[in-house]
Amino acid sequence: MYQKLQIIGHVGKDPEMRYTPAGQPVTNFSVATSRKWTGNDGQPKEETVWFKVTAWSKLAETCNQYVTKGMLIMCEGRLPAQINIWTDQTGAPRAGYDLTADTVKFLSSRTEGREGDSGYSGSNYNASNPAPAPRGRSAPPPPARQPAPPPPPQHDYPPDSDYGGGSIAEDEIPF
Repeated sequence: MYQKLQIIGHVGKDPEMRYTPAGQPVTNFSVATSRKWTGNDGQPKEETVWFKVTAWSKLAETCNQYVTKGMLIMCEGRLPAQINIWTDQTGAPRAGYDLTADTVKFLSSRTEGREGDSGYSGSNYNASNPAPAPRGRSAPPPPARQPAPPPPPQHDYPPDSDYGGGSIAEDEIPF
């Protein structure tokens, strides 16, 4: 049996890369997926679900280099066996979803994700099938990484949560 999850959403914060004791790179970032509909009462409704995306190896390095807050991306991968569930400070149940990415596709450029950033236009990277440079040409050098943005506002979900879960106000949506 096989399971695969595909999400499309906006990056909630710049990626954070670290290395395992064995030296393997791992990068984490959050992605908000949203759906909008009109309720039975005729009022517009919206639901936002946050995912903590984890990328490994070369894909981790690529995501750390090119992914920025606000970018529209598609992530394809698998869910771990467990879902993180907790109760927030108001007593409401919350859940966090993890996604271990196999493929990340950039659906918007870096300039669309963050104003004033030197751009990398939309492309994709597949960990199992990296695209070679065109024949007779070397790949252009990657753009320089921009300084980290100011820290995000404080929220009411657990401090160890990377999901951005819980209630979200209109002015907190990164896009």
